[in-house]
Amino acid sequence: MRRFFGGTAALAAAAGLALAAGAALAAESGSFELHESYAHDLATMKHADAEITVGPLHGTATILKSGGGPFPEGAKFGAACLLYLKESAEGVRFKAPCALTDASGDRLWLLVEKHEGGVRDSRGRGTQRIAGGTGKYAGARGECAYRSETLPNGRIVVQSTCNWRRP
Repeated sequence: MRRFFGGTAALAAAAGLALAAGAALAAESGSFELHESYAHDLATMKHADAEITVGPLHGTATILKSGGGPFPEGAKFGAACLLYLKESAEGVRFKAPCALTDASGDRLWLLVEKHEGGVRDSRGRGTQRIAGGTGKYAGARGECAYRSETLPNGRIVVQSTCNWRRP
């Protein structure tokens, strides 16, 4: 009888460890709202049948609301992007890889695509793909829907609603 209870206790302990390990390995996910503000210094040139605009964006980002995880409400970032825009009869192609660096030096990588309007349009919408990062952002994936507004004097503000996951 004693052997039976000892085996049962060991089996129960092993099952508890397996459940705890499974919970630790379960995917994380959540959402957050991000506000970004950038200054830009862009250069534009005519090329063949298109107009190409390139240049850096520098600014800050703040998480306004958060469901938790590595994206706490109130977190602040220094932000830098490299913008590439091609406007032609075929439409607009806008891409901007961005790196957001938090106070601890961890980086969040975003790839921005604009779906409506060019750089000079005062408003636009698009997506920001969360492409991982370093430190606490390593392995994070997801997507943000954003709307942007171009302000006078080379300024751009962006409001994003993001969903993220980490497998």
